Amino acid sequence: MKEVNDALKVKRIAAVIYLLVMGFLMTGTYLSQQEKSKIEQERQVDEKVEIVSEPPLF
Repeated sequence: MKEVNDALKVKRIAAVIYLLVMGFLMTGTYLSQQEKSKIEQERQVDEKVEIVSEPPLF
């Protein structure tokens, strides 16, 4: 019976470690995507500012 309890304990520890690793990876991916989105929006705003600030061609 002790062997069964030990096996369950190991499985539970492995499951918790797995969840922690997956949570770390998903959080990192989410934050990276947010940062890329923010940079892209800033780049688009900068392009619009450049277009508006250019002097007329005629």
